[in-house]
Amino acid sequence: MVYIQKLSNHIALLIPRNEDGPEKKEKDQGVLDTALPELSHHLCTREPIANYADAELCGKWKVLEKLLQHWYREGSKVLIFSYSVRLLKMLDFLMVQKGYFYEILEGSMDTDERTARVDKFNNDPKMFVFLISTKAGGVGLNIVSANKVYVPTSVSV
Repeated sequence: MVYIQKLSNHIALLIPRNEDGPEKKEKDQGVLDTALPELSHHLCTREPIANYADAELCGKWKVLEKLLQHWYREGSKVLIFSYSVRLLKMLDFLMVQKGYFYEILEGSMDTDERTARVDKFNNDPKMFVFLISTKAGGVGLNIVSANKVYVPTSVSV
């Protein structure tokens, strides 16, 4: 199920990473070879950032980009939740690439930093997107300024 979830969120999540152990890399490579035999080698030899930025690797990514463009034009404030920290980092890259003002909240942040980021998102009219890890639980978040929420499929919030 984890691989299906990765595949549904972005193909780049299937690509083995250098920081993973040899067993995980071999397993991930096998899944990628099975899922995309004609693209596997190409994806693994590209810079990871090129895969993250490639909307052609995920239909959902294309839709998200169009939604963000629309929501930006209408002046919305958007929450994007992700269970996957890796996907959150990819979304972080997307925000930089598109030039959107955003905040990010991860589970590793302490309570004071979380509060400061929530306050900045709520109070700064330039802030457009708030990327939030669903692993950042335990502390209630009062994000009152957002009017749109995007949650990748197969994620429990």
